[in-house]
Amino acid sequence: MRYGKPSIAAALQELRAANVRKILVVPLYPQYAGATTATANDEFFRALISEKWVPEVRTVPAYFARPSYIEALAQSIERAYAAADTKPDIL
Repeated sequence: MRYGKPSIAAALQELRAANVRKILVVPLYPQYAGATTATANDEFFRALISEKWVPEVRTVPAYFARPSYIEALAQSIERAYAAADTKPDIL
């Protein structure tokens, strides 16, 4: 997370201690926006700079239109709908 616990800096320290050599950064926002995805990536790299450690790092591009993401969302909604005691009039 960009803020909260564990912090990005604390997570990086744990990864370094575990001798992790490759990191894939996946912001929790499927669309790209400067206020969300960009700041999450910026904060990650800002924390990494202070570590003086250079693992292999990749970031994922926007994934809002990927069929696998849309299918995962649909399945999540279907499970929640099936488990609901009271069904909404419109879904």
